[in-house]
Amino acid sequence: MTRRNPERQVRLLNGWWDFQPAEQPDTANPAIPDEVPTKGWAANAYLVPGFFTDHYYPERWRRSRSGWARTKFAVLEASPDRRLFLTLRAAIPQAHIFLNGRKIAIQDDMFIGEPMDVTEVLRTGENEVAIFLVEFPTFDHPDDPNTKLIEVPWGCCIATEQAGLWQDVELEGRPAVHAEDVTIRTSVREAKITVITAVRNAGDKPFTGTVAAIIEDGRDEVLALPEMDISIEAGATATVVQQAAWEHYRAWSPHDPHLYQLRTEIRHGREPMDITRTRFGFREVWIEGHRIMLNGVPQRWSGEWCHKAHAHWLRPEYVRKWYAQIRDLGGNYVRMHTFPHPEYFLDIADEMGLLVCQETALHGSYQRGHDSPQLWQRAREHVRRMVRRDKNHPSLVLWSVENEMRWALNIMPSAREELPKLRALFRELDPTRPAYHEGDSSLWNEEAQEIISRHYGTNCHGLGWWDRRRPLHAGEVGRWHYGSPYTALIWANDEVFADYAALSRSLAADAARIVELGRANEVSCLFIWNTSGLDNFRPGEARKFRWDQPQSRYAKPLAHKPYESEYAWWQEGAGYRPGFSFEIMRRALRKLAV
Repeated sequence: MTRRNPERQVRLLNGWWDFQPAEQPDTANPAIPDEVPTKGWAANAYLVPGFFTDHYYPERWRRSRSGWARTKFAVLEASPDRRLFLTLRAAIPQAHIFLNGRKIAIQDDMFIGEPMDVTEVLRTGENEVAIFLVEFPTFDHPDDPNTKLIEVPWGCCIATEQAGLWQDVELEGRPAVHAEDVTIRTSVREAKITVITAVRNAGDKPFTGTVAAIIEDGRDEVLALPEMDISIEAGATATVVQQAAWEHYRAWSPHDPHLYQLRTEIRHGREPMDITRTRFGFREVWIEGHRIMLNGVPQRWSGEWCHKAHAHWLRPEYVRKWYAQIRDLGGNYVRMHTFPHPEYFLDIADEMGLLVCQETALHGSYQRGHDSPQLWQRAREHVRRMVRRDKNHPSLVLWSVENEMRWALNIMPSAREELPKLRALFRELDPTRPAYHEGDSSLWNEEAQEIISRHYGTNCHGLGWWDRRRPLHAGEVGRWHYGSPYTALIWANDEVFADYAALSRSLAADAARIVELGRANEVSCLFIWNTSGLDNFRPGEARKFRWDQPQSRYAKPLAHKPYESEYAWWQEGAGYRPGFSFEIMRRALRKLAV
């Protein structure tokens, strides 16, 4: 075989794209064009990734959340032993993908896209990718004429208020024979590492070779797993499992977030044909009685999250400031609420030592799902995408199957049967992490569940009802999101009607009492709801942003309205001004040693 570069090559197609809005008179049955328009384009008008519905774009773009975006890129002469993959990491709402005028795919998942092999559609020289973004077909809500239902996991916030290619667009070159998927499983209790590699032969000839797995710590190779022989017919995929004892590892933990890198090589003879690298940490999560264990240490988790629909939260600088505020509050954990957040949120958590729960887009407290076989099939595909993308992140400790679907059972009765199946699917795909029902475990037999979950009120501390036979996860604690002088009267007097500081401190005192009782009762998670969005003094600065490298990664807001973002991510330092409840909650979450 001719020697080729075995390294993956990723090219970002981000930057200024052409755009044109599309009117949709009938949003229940949106019009889907069969071909890419040749006229009507605003050249270099839309910065990808980002939301074309944001306030700094023309108002008429936002009317229907529907429009075309396109860009052009060059491809050098194709190589017969390489494949090219196009990935839209995420697009809202539905994305119809055209390449060189040919429709190649429809992307229904608004939160996770996957690579598409586009080798046969590309041509040497100039190529054009065009994306038509359009609302999903809708169905009437049985009780609310103002709400329309869709047949995909729906999430919240950006999924209803924004539209666009909101994560990176990539073109990746891979050898024809390549590692299609790599799964890394580490066991502290057994001092063992297991690597599962799916090898794809996308070429036209059979392949015989070996799979090598080498663990690197910085520049040092610290462990080589036994090489495995492999033979794959053309167009087929084979799976290889490699295991090795590993006693002298450095465990990943919030106190020491040490990261290794796995180098996977597909070799023909001794020559690497494909090299891919996967970052990971050596750690293990399991349950013992009423405790969640990380590397044998009982866990007590706390943190917070808030709803947001602007683009600022997609900046990595924003994420780091948010995580730092959680740490400043005394927290160590974040629940990615209402939909799976971008993968780089996990990358940053891996580096900072913050623990993460990743949640599906089945968000029952906002009724938007149409109960149908199509919805549940897409939900299963959604779960599979989540596990494929995120499974190797050491910060990820839990899967949340859904959120508060109890409030949607009136329009989605099938959820009672389907949601436990999704929990089982998570465990089938990833037996290394628990999966649970956020706020909803009481809908089913809790004796058959690994973790039970409660939201709000005194149930969250568990006193008087929790038998401590399995962990209790209180995923939403506090009254901020429905705070008012009336709810604040429990810990204050009439001053809450005239003084916001008094109201805020009263709400915090209520939450702090539940947190302290829950900590004394060994509740595994007490998650504050919430301080960053509802008791955080946002930056009042109006400013515009200029991006010298528009093709680089991540969304790039063009402007900030006063008080739009929770954090001044563009500044050095903390970037936040905590509200009046912060110190009370920080004291409730203070570190204790017994």
